[in-house]
Amino acid sequence: SWSPTEHMAYRNRIRSIRLVDVRDPGIGIGIRNRVPRSLDDLPNLEALEVHYLHRRAVEFELLDSSEYSACIIRSPRLRSLRFTNYLIPWTSDKVTHFSLVFGGSRDRAGFSIHVFLEALTRLAPTVEELEIDCCVPLGYMRQNQAVYSLPKLRSLRIRDVESIIVKLLRELQYPPKTRLDVMICPLGRMLTENSVQAVATALRHVVPEPPIFTGMAVSASSKISGARNPEGGSLRSTFFQETTSLTSCRAEDAQASISLGIDSSLGSGIPDVTDLFALLSPSLDSACQHIIYLDLDFSAAQLLDDARLILGRLPHIRQLRLVDPIGTLNDSQIEGGTVL
Repeated sequence: SWSPTEHMAYRNRIRSIRLVDVRDPGIGIGIRNRVPRSLDDLPNLEALEVHYLHRRAVEFELLDSSEYSACIIRSPRLRSLRFTNYLIPWTSDKVTHFSLVFGGSRDRAGFSIHVFLEALTRLAPTVEELEIDCCVPLGYMRQNQAVYSLPKLRSLRIRDVESIIVKLLRELQYPPKTRLDVMICPLGRMLTENSVQAVATALRHVVPEPPIFTGMAVSASSKISGARNPEGGSLRSTFFQETTSLTSCRAEDAQASISLGIDSSLGSGIPDVTDLFALLSPSLDSACQHIIYLDLDFSAAQLLDDARLILGRLPHIRQLRLVDPIGTLNDSQIEGGTVL
């Protein structure tokens, strides 16, 4: 066995931890036995990930404040935090990367609004990359409007229902060149005026004004591309400024100015490109006139009408990437013409 000195030396060497809990709470594992512990005595910890793949909303309600604070990350060197279906408090005021992901509205039902707002307040002065994915507590909409200044933010990713996105984008203030990734999850079959309002709010932070984009990529999740699956899926349109070629749009380090999309996983509809353009219009109609590089990153043969609609909206394309443009087109599609 280790001596206390050896044990402390070992803990001092730890810089990064990734904890993934795949246990199903339905098999009799006690809720309090799933609370992460022994993470509060790592003085040099810089990055922490904790992912609970099967945590249920009721577990937040049953954990009282003393259980929640049983583990507090006290490392002054902490810089990066990523959580799925859980959140551990921390004391460092230097966190630059933060991600909080919940499965959906039901999974966050017991999540405390006070815990969420406390985390946001602590992050605000230093965070550079922020991801908020279906984790905002339901009580957030009843909170008085507040402003959170994020002066160092470089990348903001939000995925949630329309009303929460609208409120968040009104209350978060960040530099004008921040990269935005906004995924709206309609609760019904149709987009609402709030969806368009959320996009308009986001675009006010994009420079130059009005935005001028030269590259555009449209992608579809596997649930949509290839078949209209009743389980839904997502469509995403990503815009690039100052891009010089289609290749640069597809580079791993490509810096998108803004990415906007629709995710129907929380609703009952199946998004198509008509929905996507309804979301983009009228804010991006003028911006589309400058796009010369287009990447259709889905099966053009399976989503032929969608591909045609996009091409019809972009009159100045010079470089085009199509995936599976012929595929398994049936006779009626061939008689009606190809995607081009």
